[in-house]
Amino acid sequence: MQHFIQKLISYFLMGTAGITLLGGSSLQAQVLEISGDANKTSGEIRKGAVTASITQNRHVSSGGYDVIQGVVTVKVNGKIVGQLLGAESSSVPPTVPPALLQIVELDPSNPYPEVLLSSYTGGAHCCNKTNVLTSDASGNKWKEVVAKAGNGSFFDANPEPAADPTKSGRYVIVNRDNRFNYQFSSYASSMAPTQIWQLNGDRFVDVSRRPEYQFLYRRQVKEMNAWLKRRTNKFEINGFLAGYVATKALLGEFAEGWKQMLKYYDDKGPNSDWGLTDCPAGYDNNNRCKGREIVYDSFPQALRAFLIQTGYIKSSDSVSLSSNSSGSSRNPSPPQSQSQSSASLHQGYCTFLPAAGFGEKIVNDRCQIEKINNNAYQLIWSNGRSMSITLNPASIDGNGGQLIYKTATAATVKTNAGRVGYCWNCKP
Repeated sequence: MQHFIQKLISYFLMGTAGITLLGGSSLQAQVLEISGDANKTSGEIRKGAVTASITQNRHVSSGGYDVIQGVVTVKVNGKIVGQLLGAESSSVPPTVPPALLQIVELDPSNPYPEVLLSSYTGGAHCCNKTNVLTSDASGNKWKEVVAKAGNGSFFDANPEPAADPTKSGRYVIVNRDNRFNYQFSSYASSMAPTQIWQLNGDRFVDVSRRPEYQFLYRRQVKEMNAWLKRRTNKFEINGFLAGYVATKALLGEFAEGWKQMLKYYDDKGPNSDWGLTDCPAGYDNNNRCKGREIVYDSFPQALRAFLIQTGYIKSSDSVSLSSNSSGSSRNPSPPQSQSQSSASLHQGYCTFLPAAGFGEKIVNDRCQIEKINNNAYQLIWSNGRSMSITLNPASIDGNGGQLIYKTATAATVKTNAGRVGYCWNCKP
């Protein structure tokens, strides 16, 4: 399965060994791969006035491990303007480049191309840390921006360069939404939808839904449909179908994707219950839910809740829970929880006040507040953003925090990332 997923991603990334030209646009990016070979631990690339050099620093980490770390020095017209530090990795397979350096046009609003460092973190099925050095509009001040995946962690797979799938000259980061990994199947059977991240100033934004990228998802869907037809069993197929439906949703074809999912999903196999139990508050070190667990009756019910939580669909999107239904669509009944409370949907106002340094914008807008039970709520803003919030113990998207305000129709929770509040039957 992961070989199949990597094939889909490879549509966007084309190149040869050594210094590579990607995308085919007039503003080609230069890439330098540093290998695990002791004779290839440093190098330099140049594009116009910008020079980037990399060395591999071997040292003992704070945890007492022997690690290797890429160190990049960036110069403009011979003057140092900044540095980038790669991930510390204690074990790098011979076939994996520990670091990849690229000079690339990620944001044309400033006078210089960006310098991107993608480095191998190590770990099971993991990962690459991607950080970028970019200048302001004047070109005088440079700042590091760390690109993160959908769940705020490192990107999946080995170090990868930015790509220009539309051949516009503006490169983007193409990777996978790793929130889907392990959600409904093992990693090997999970299909994580492709995500496309664009650098705007000092932050990366998700541009996956933009029309110019739809041809990429259509190509993926064609491959996935062919794979479904060749499939001879349903073992762990639900992990693939979750990514399939999400990809169809990115194309505005959620209903069609949902219908296909109902045709193929597994409800009887040995792993068919994978992902039917959810703990919005997160699990402790003993794998015990910190709050109240939600138990879904079926994979379609669990998938709908997950797609709402991750922002691929809205809670108002109606679905059928069975391929044997009469064809009428409906919103599924809520999952059961320890409180056995019924979910309800309210129209109200939601606020997100990010903490300083998190690079987020204040969000204060009308929203839908889906009450899962007396302790758990799903907030969906009008722009499609969603968050899960629990009150006891307090958490936002599973990150523990503090409950600082609560009434029957409103609450505010504070975490290290900021404050999230909701209310209905109230004024903004």
